[in-house]
Amino acid sequence: MSESDDKLTQSQDDLSISDDKLTSDRKRVLILISIMAVVGMVIGGIAIGVLYFTSFEQQRAHLVDTVNSQARLMESVALYNQQHYIEMDNSHLKEEVHSKKKYVFTDPTAATLHQFAEAHKKYKGFGETGEFTLAKRDGDKIVFLWRHRHGEIKKPESISIKSNLAAPMRLALDGKSGSITGLDYRNVMVLAAYEPVSILNLGIVAKIDLSEIRYPFIKAGIIVAVVGVVVIVCGTLLFFWISSPLLGRLQKQQVFLKGILDNIEDGIVACDEIGTLNVFNEATRRFHGLPEKNLRPEEWAEHYDLFHADGITRMKANEIPLFRAFQGETLSKVDMIIAPKGRAKICLETSGQPMYDSNGKKLGAVLSMHDITARKQAEAERDSFFTLSPDLFVIARR
Repeated sequence: MSESDDKLTQSQDDLSISDDKLTSDRKRVLILISIMAVVGMVIGGIAIGVLYFTSFEQQRAHLVDTVNSQARLMESVALYNQQHYIEMDNSHLKEEVHSKKKYVFTDPTAATLHQFAEAHKKYKGFGETGEFTLAKRDGDKIVFLWRHRHGEIKKPESISIKSNLAAPMRLALDGKSGSITGLDYRNVMVLAAYEPVSILNLGIVAKIDLSEIRYPFIKAGIIVAVVGVVVIVCGTLLFFWISSPLLGRLQKQQVFLKGILDNIEDGIVACDEIGTLNVFNEATRRFHGLPEKNLRPEEWAEHYDLFHADGITRMKANEIPLFRAFQGETLSKVDMIIAPKGRAKICLETSGQPMYDSNGKKLGAVLSMHDITARKQAEAERDSFFTLSPDLFVIARR
C-alpha cells in the first residue's frame, strides 16, 4: 500500500472517530435533556402533591367545622324541644304545622329530627359526593336515620356494628370526635369528620369521597405530564434543529484542526487539566509507534519508552517534558529520546508550556517534539572523525 493510500485510510479513520465523538456528544445532550425532563416532572409532581395535601387539609378542616356546628346546633334544638315540650296523653298529641301539612310528634327527639330533615332539604350540600349521615346504635347494629346529599333525604340500610364499613359513624357512636379516611356505609373510601350528638345519643358524619378530592389533581397531573412530554419533544427537536449546523461546523473544525496537526512534521502532544492525553498527532504516533492512551503521568515513561538524552536512563514522571509543562514550567529545547522496543531510537528536541484560559484557569499543557535524530547522528560522526588517536596524530604531523 502506498503512502498516499495510508494517509487516505488514516483520514477516513479520523473522520469516523470524529463522527463517533459527535454521536457521543449528541447522546450526552439527549441524556442531559432527559435528566432535565425528569427533574421538571419531579418538580411538577411535588408541586401538585403539595397542592393536593393543602387542599386535603383544608377539606378536612371544613368537614370538622361543619360537623361540629351541626352537632352543637342539633343539641341546642333538642334541648330546647325537651324544655318546652308539653306532655299530653295519647288523645292530645303535640302537633306542628309546616307548609299547610300537619305533623304529629310523640317526643321531642322526633321533633328535632324532623326539623333538621326539613332544614337539610333546603341545604345544597358540598361537592358532588359530599353528604351528612345521622345514625343511632341499636344493639349490635348501626341504624341510619337519614342521609342528606344535595337536598335529597334518604335512609341507608342498617349495618352491623362489627362490620368494617361505616368507620366514621362507629367512632361517632362511641362518643369520639375528629376526622378519618376510611370506608363509609357504601364501602367507598371517604374523608370524613365525625361527632357525637350526646343529648340524643346519635352520631353525625360529614364526608366526601376521596376520589372527588383527588380527581382534579390527578387530572392536572395527567395534563402536566402530557404537556410536558409535548414541550420536551418539541424543545428537543428545536434544539437539534438549531444546534445541528453548529455541531456540523464544530465537527468540520475538529477535522480541519486534526488535519493541520497531522500534517505538521513535528510531534504535538497535549493533556487536559487533569493530565489526560487528548492530543496526539500523526508525527507523535509515528515516533512512538503507539496511539494515545488514557494513562496516569507516572505511567507515561514506561508505556511510551521515554529516556534522557543518554538513551539509557528512563525518565521519571516529574522529568517528562509534558509533565513538567503540566506542572507550570515553560520548556525550550529539552532533549529526550524515545526508544521503542525493537525499533531505532529517536532523538527529540522538545518545547512546551502550560495552557490557561482568560481567567487564569489551567486548561492543560502542550508539547512540541522536533526530530533531531539525523542531526545527532551527524554530530556523532563528526566527533568520531575528529577524535584521532595519538599515533595517527603523529603520522599526520610527518
